[in-house]
Amino acid sequence: TFDQVRKGPVVNPRRRIAWAVRSDNPELRAAVNEFLVSHRVRTSVRSEERRDWAAINKDGVLRVITSNNPASYFLWRGELMGFDYDLIRHFARQHDLRVRMVVRDSASQMFDALQTGAGDVIAGAMTITERRKAEGWRFSNRYLEVHEQIIGDADDEPFESVQELAGRTVVVAPDSAFMDTLEELREQGIDVRIEPREGATTEMLIQDVVDGAIDLTVADSHVAALESTYREDLRPLWTLEGSRDIAWVLRDDQDQLVEKLNAYINRNYRGLFYNVTFNRYFKESKTIRIHEEYRVEAGKEISPYDDLAKEYALKYGFDWRLLVSQMYQESKFNPDAVSFAGAQGLMQVMPRTARQFGFDNPHDPEQGVAAGSAYLEWLEERFPQRLGMAEKIYFGLAAYNAGHGHVEDARRLAQRLGKNPDLWFGHVEEAMLLLSQPRYARQARFGYVRGSEPVKYVREIRNRYLGYVQFTEEHNISAEP
Repeated sequence: TFDQVRKGPVVNPRRRIAWAVRSDNPELRAAVNEFLVSHRVRTSVRSEERRDWAAINKDGVLRVITSNNPASYFLWRGELMGFDYDLIRHFARQHDLRVRMVVRDSASQMFDALQTGAGDVIAGAMTITERRKAEGWRFSNRYLEVHEQIIGDADDEPFESVQELAGRTVVVAPDSAFMDTLEELREQGIDVRIEPREGATTEMLIQDVVDGAIDLTVADSHVAALESTYREDLRPLWTLEGSRDIAWVLRDDQDQLVEKLNAYINRNYRGLFYNVTFNRYFKESKTIRIHEEYRVEAGKEISPYDDLAKEYALKYGFDWRLLVSQMYQESKFNPDAVSFAGAQGLMQVMPRTARQFGFDNPHDPEQGVAAGSAYLEWLEERFPQRLGMAEKIYFGLAAYNAGHGHVEDARRLAQRLGKNPDLWFGHVEEAMLLLSQPRYARQARFGYVRGSEPVKYVREIRNRYLGYVQFTEEHNISAEP
């Protein structure tokens, strides 16, 4: 604004700015910390770009749009799972790609994400319909054939004909394929009352049916079979005529990607991997019950140690879900775990490190979480203050796994290679991988390190953490396994 004003030299390149709350309001401080950490980590992985195969292959990441449900994609303790997830990840691995899951709540939101370039393909149990084709969406070959079923309460009598729908109220999401099916029935003269429920998922509507809140809903047969496996309060009352094809959805400008996906489906549909995966999610009742019991959802515990994670996350300024993600990575929630190197407890802290922070028994859950949290904060503080919040987390985790010295070696090497020493993903992580090669290790101050371990460690903790954020909050964002 003023020509006579000039910027001088930078005295302090970055200062810490924080929000302040009263000391007697720990709940608000915890909520603020969770928001800030999750926001910074989320924004560090977001991107929008309409891509076909060449750009995807160059990036090494396939961004997969899906929804959180027990058939497509969910989080079980610390593992990302789901029929659609397992299939698309199997495809990606065959092409040396990682997958980034972009979670949306409804079909319309998934289509919007594909249109804007927030993701590359929808893998979310999408039915091929004429309406969707007319709207310009492109489908892969089918990878699943299903039937649509009318779902009622377990006490309802099965229909003897589809005519019994007359006078009944069926609630479905307005952007679902079920809406098209019900409207076709009305055109055939069946006086069924259709009630659109914005934002509703099949899972939610089934629960409303058995709770008596609504009369009927519609579900795909594989989802109805899955739900019926671990609950006895619902019943398919009628199977509608004709089968439905489920496929992956793409934009009409993705010729190369649809070719790759179709080739994969042609090779694997009803093959060994496909059949084992299908049975695991839709036929093996014991497995399905276990998955449902420990599925991560809003209002449910992630681990038996959530309260400890919340206590020490508040003390050290973390999001407790990040600590739980690291805890699962380190010990699978086993306080008696011991590594080959002698690290102990939930957070796999070396006894000497624990004593450094005033704890003498890492196997004790509280001491183990306290020692691990204190150590992680100490490591983060050793990196430059100019690092962004998300980057400090990534560098702190890498140092927790590989040691601060090796991470600093990787930062110096990244700078020599023309990469950004203050960014972990795509920069310092690539330099870390090179430190396992003799010609780079010889030049490093701390020598050789098995670089693939911290690279995998940071990526898996971040992705699990984003999964925890997605599945414990009302609105979903994205994660990259």
